[in-house]
Amino acid sequence: MAFCTSCGEELPAGSRFCENCGAPVEQVPEPVTEPLPPPAELPAPLPRQPLVPSPPPAKPLPLVPIIVILFLILVLAAGAWFVGLPYLQKAGIGLSPTPVPTTVPTPLPVTLPPAATFETPVPWVTPTGPVRKLDPRYEEYYDEIYTLDQFFAYGQKETFAYDLATPPLFIKFNLTPRMISRTKVINIGLSSEETIVVTYPNPNAWFEIKIIDAGNGAVVEAKGYGKDYPDVTKSEFMVRNPGNYLVEMSGNDVTADISIMTGKS
Repeated sequence: MAFCTSCGEELPAGSRFCENCGAPVEQVPEPVTEPLPPPAELPAPLPRQPLVPSPPPAKPLPLVPIIVILFLILVLAAGAWFVGLPYLQKAGIGLSPTPVPTTVPTPLPVTLPPAATFETPVPWVTPTGPVRKLDPRYEEYYDEIYTLDQFFAYGQKETFAYDLATPPLFIKFNLTPRMISRTKVINIGLSSEETIVVTYPNPNAWFEIKIIDAGNGAVVEAKGYGKDYPDVTKSEFMVRNPGNYLVEMSGNDVTADISIMTGKS
């Protein structure tokens, strides 16, 4: 809607003069509308990535297997400490640094005696002026070459060698085991109850004498008391073949009176 600038009358659209006062109507140029710039091209949309399902939340480890694993680790560590370490210490593996070699003076040469000298030789019995004795049982005379009267303890052993040229080798022994005394109550609860002393041979007492072939080590004859032998304290026996023999005597908790004789030379 336009109005006259002179009289203020309303002007019809497109009038060039005012119909009331005849004043020319100012033509107001229509605003020029500039064309809008074309819209900027939007970048092509990125291809859609497939949706990757998120991993399920981690479940907490059960408590019992963890305790079992820790227990096994402790057992293995204890075994390595108490078993492996003593073994390494015994073997000397990696437990101590390698010692630094030091200058050691060169030892003087030592000449060792032959190996045979390290062994205790068995004494040989060579009778010198043997005692001749009459044996009443056989009514024969024999030459006594060895006598021994001593107490044997803890398996003590006596050994000698003899070259028997005039058989027989006649061995006689008489044994006295160590006696043990114990008190004992008899007739308990009766009017005749009393305490007595019981004396008996020590059950641990024993004696053995063996004749051994010096050439092959075979036992030719053996006698004794206790262990695998009868509980007979007095005995005698003979070896009737000539040869080199070892006579070995041993015993425990027993006194042995031994006489060894040969045939008359």
